Amino acid sequence: IAGQEGKGLMVGPEVIGTTLCRLPTTIHDLQKVEDFVVDAHQSPVGLLISLHGKFKEEESTPPLSYDRTFLLRPATPDSP
Repeated sequence: IAGQEGKGLMVGPEVIGTTLCRLPTTIHDLQKVEDFVVDAHQSPVGLLISLHGKFKEEESTPPLSYDRTFLLRPATPDSP
């Protein structure tokens, strides 16, 4: 959609940290490496990281899955 570029973009360590802290608490069993897949690709604009994993909202609930994609780009000299 035109004019939507950067909507929801989080910039800077304080804003990113605050945003992550507002996410609901979930349970991720990091010992079960088979529950997570990470893939990274270098692109002309930065590093593209794809993450697939499983989590639980509560210990007694069945696992749910999620996918997240991150694009890490170097900051430009005029960026905040």
